[in-house]
Amino acid sequence: MKNTLIITENQTHFLAEKRQDPITGDSFSIGNEIVFCAECKSAFLKESWEYMGNRHCNQSQTLYAFPKKTTIIRKTPVVVPKSKRKKNTKKIIEIEETELKKVSYEMRALSVLYDLVLCYFAGGFLSIFIFVIFDIEPPEYYIGLFLFLIRDIILKNGSVGKRLAEMLFLDIQTERSPSWIKMLIATSIRSIQSLIAIYLFTQSKTSTEFTMLIIGFILYQIYIMVYQISPIDRLLKIALIRKE
Repeated sequence: MKNTLIITENQTHFLAEKRQDPITGDSFSIGNEIVFCAECKSAFLKESWEYMGNRHCNQSQTLYAFPKKTTIIRKTPVVVPKSKRKKNTKKIIEIEETELKKVSYEMRALSVLYDLVLCYFAGGFLSIFIFVIFDIEPPEYYIGLFLFLIRDIILKNGSVGKRLAEMLFLDIQTERSPSWIKMLIATSIRSIQSLIAIYLFTQSKTSTEFTMLIIGFILYQIYIMVYQISPIDRLLKIALIRKE
């Protein structure tokens, strides 16, 4: 079951809504396993969601976390300096008011395409700049590849391509923007993974080796398509979401 959430004592805001399962009519309580429809935000018991064929509103996407209706402004401590309070509150509100909708595989592919094009041109521009200033002619694809690998830590909370596709990262545990350290770890793992894949592809000498690599790549993409989250993001408990 994808994105099954367990109601705990931390979900008092949800319990206060006194919702009921639309199928059984039962009220939700602590310990229940529930699923949120990503389209209408309706909550269902796990069994009810399965009874409906894991679909609602003509789609099967579900939320990663409990949606919040209240704003974090009321939770801002008074002791925080006014200037910092405004700055921090703005960032938190941006996440709080964002609908926790998962990103489809098509949207992920679109953001990657944006980043590839942007990194290619940025790499070309930087290679020209380095040649003019230092009289060194570095391969532009190396610079472009480097920019592509670190694209998610160049800006806060996602790459330029993800911004253009109106997507951002969310820390599933805190339901806020992931810390820079967590994003750095995710970027480092993805970079190592990508470099290993490139090395294996370029070093494959037989059709069998190449075929196995292609199969591995396809299985990895199928995993993302099915669960709508990469294994690395699942491990670090971060999710790529989009705004309503």
